[in-house]
Order: sequence, then structure tokens, then C-alpha cells
Amino acid sequence: MLDTIGYDCLYNAAQVPGLDDVWSFVASFADGVFTQSHFTLKRLEERLHFDGRCRRVVTHHSLDVDDYGHPSPEEGTYILVIGNHFKHKFVTPTVNKLADLFPDRSFVAVGYAAECSRPNVICVTSGQMDDATFFALYDKALCVVFPSTYEGFGFPILHALARGKVVYARCSALYDELKQSVRYGENLRQFT
Repeated sequence: MLDTIGYDCLYNAAQVPGLDDVWSFVASFADGVFTQSHFTLKRLEERLHFDGRCRRVVTHHSLDVDDYGHPSPEEGTYILVIGNHFKHKFVTPTVNKLADLFPDRSFVAVGYAAECSRPNVICVTSGQMDDATFFALYDKALCVVFPSTYEGFGFPILHALARGKVVYARCSALYDELKQSVRYGENLRQFT
């Protein structure tokens, strides 16, 4: 497991029978646990009582934005709100609010979980397009909004930063960690 989402988004925990048993076993008997961020490691350590022999190591996914893309030469034409249909991604309520507040702006919403009937919103089902088409959404965006209420790493942020986009993400200690560790981190703006 890459993060503690099974605990942090309780609607998922009910779908994972034996989650406590698995993590208790890991905490008691694992020789080592690798996490994808200091944020995730802290969350695990807050929940579990690791045996003193268990080494815990943070091994980030790549923090080199060049691994995720390159600055886009295209001028953006819409605001990209990105996530998926899961509740904790918070795409649908975010798009609804933004579309109402900014009726003169165009939006592309990846992961909108309702019928898409707003005239200034194009809805895209997550996981239903090839990589080239998906990443072109970032290239053509004015900026990117990543409204997720919980992440263990935040790949959409890195994809957007790699393309030179300003990213608006919900306040999180994870994003403080990323902001300090990646090139173009100053383009990551947090909101409450």
C-alpha cells in the first residue's frame, strides 16, 4: 500500500476487510517499511506501533519534474480540475463551485461524478483515455486545480508543475514537503 488511504478515507476502510489485521502484522513483523513521503510515514507511525527492529525509510517517487513532462509551449484555454470519481478527490463539488463563481471561464473536469450539464464545463471520465490525450489536457490548461482532500504523494501536481502550470491544491503537510523538494515548487499554491 502506498499510503494510509484505507484509514484516512473511511468510506474505503469498510471495503477492506482485515485492514487492521494486515497493518498490525506489518508493524509487528516487518523488517522494513518503505513509504512514498514523510507525510505518509508520519501517518503510519501515528496509527501503528512498529516493532523497534522495523526500519522505516522514505523513498519518494521521482521528484525530478523532467520525469513527468516538459513546459508546454501552448497557451492555456481552460482551468483543469483533476481527480477521479472517489469522494475524497472532491472534483464534483469543486467544479460546481468554480463554474458558478466564474461563468466566463471554461473548465475541463477529470473525474466529475455527476451528469455534466454545465455549459462552461467539459467532463472527462478518469482512466478512459490514452496517455498522450490525457497529458495534453495539462498542456492546454491555464492552471490546474487538484482539490483532493487526501493524497499520499500527488502525481497530478508533478505532471502540472513539469508543464510550467500553476497548481492549486488543498493545504496539506504533503504539499509542503513536495513544494520544498521539486523544481517549480513556487507554482504550487495551497488553499483551504
